[in-house]
Amino acid sequence: APSAPTVQRSVHAILGGSIELIGFDLDRTALKAGETLQLTLHWRALALVSQHYKVFTHLIGGPNPGTGSPVWAQMDAEPVGGTRPTSSWQIGETIDDLYGLQLPTDAPSGSYTLEVGMYDPNTMERAPANGANGESLADDRVVLGDIQVATQ
Repeated sequence: APSAPTVQRSVHAILGGSIELIGFDLDRTALKAGETLQLTLHWRALALVSQHYKVFTHLIGGPNPGTGSPVWAQMDAEPVGGTRPTSSWQIGETIDDLYGLQLPTDAPSGSYTLEVGMYDPNTMERAPANGANGESLADDRVVLGDIQVATQ
C-alpha cells in the first residue's frame, strides 16, 4: 500500500462529500510583502469524483484599497497544475498539490488568514466543506491558519 504523505499540519476536512484534505505543508508562516508563500495541500479521494473541481487558495487580510477585496494573494487551479483533475482520482489515492501565493509588494504588515476550498468552475459554486467532526464550515472554505506579513 502506498505510504501516507508526511504532513506538517493535519486538517481532515471533507470537500464535496468525497475528497479529504488530509493536511498541508507551508515553507514558512511569516513572509514579507512581495514574497511568495509555498503551500502544499495533501488530498485523498474517499470516493470517485465526477466533477472537475478547481482548488482555490487565498491569503485574506483587510480590504485591499486597489481592489476592494480582502483577497491579497490567490492561486486557483485544477490539482497539480491541471495534470490531476479530481475526476481522475482513484479511491484512497493521495495527491500532493503545490500552490504559490505571491503577496503584492504593497501588502500591509499584519496577520493574514490562509483559506482553501474547491469549486465547480462551470457554476462557480463551492464544494460543500465539512470539518473533521462533520460540522459545516462557513463559506465552504477551510481555514488553515494565520500567516504573518512584514513590510519590506
